[in-house]
Amino acid sequence: MARDKTSSRIHASRASASSSDVVSGLSDRLGYEFRNSGLLRRALTHPSFKNDPGNSAEEDNQTLEFLGDSILGFLVAEILCRHFPDRDEGFLSKIRSQLVGAKHLTHLARGLGLGPLIRLARGEEMAGGREKTSVLSDALEAVIAATYLDGGLDAARGIVTALFEDEIFALNPQDVESLDEKSTLQERSQADGLGLPQYQLLSAEGPDHARTFTYEVTYPDGTTARGSGPSKKQAQQAAARALLAMLGPRRTSA
Repeated sequence: MARDKTSSRIHASRASASSSDVVSGLSDRLGYEFRNSGLLRRALTHPSFKNDPGNSAEEDNQTLEFLGDSILGFLVAEILCRHFPDRDEGFLSKIRSQLVGAKHLTHLARGLGLGPLIRLARGEEMAGGREKTSVLSDALEAVIAATYLDGGLDAARGIVTALFEDEIFALNPQDVESLDEKSTLQERSQADGLGLPQYQLLSAEGPDHARTFTYEVTYPDGTTARGSGPSKKQAQQAAARALLAMLGPRRTSA
């Protein structure tokens, strides 16, 4: 019995050290030191974790994810307004939707090494949960909320600025419409339960300083449209826009 108790103490000590290393390592990457490490621990706890024996009392990150989503949207909008002071709401909204979308947040979460740190139920982990877009993007939003609760808005602002500002400053405004139209068409095809639209370069004409590219996009149902522009991205945008116009409003069941 005494040996079992000693073993339990050693296990608890190792777990505590491991948890401390997690907080320390992630804090270094975030550039912020948590005063309440429990907030970060909670931010990294997936709702499935409590399903495993002994974990039922653990708080998960769902509420933090909800808060972090709002904080992130606000702080990214703040950076955009500072960098693009003369742009209209539509332009800014298109960029923000791309930056705070689950796909991009997943990319950032992987860059921070969040995947191996998230606490998951064994079943969720076996199902590849550490690589799931929903798991990773939610965890990043929860971490931002945890930072806000631990250190206030300035602390959260520092992390969001470090994650997004360089990318925003490097953004070419001419690419914004291209990203949006292609995303809209992709979302449309997914909503229809189909595969992804396919883009094919048909031609590239004119001198190097004044090229005109033409793309054809094919919707999974076989519908096609063409578009041209001075860059490949703009030509794809034009093709996507033309195809969306051909498809018309999406019909939804009553």
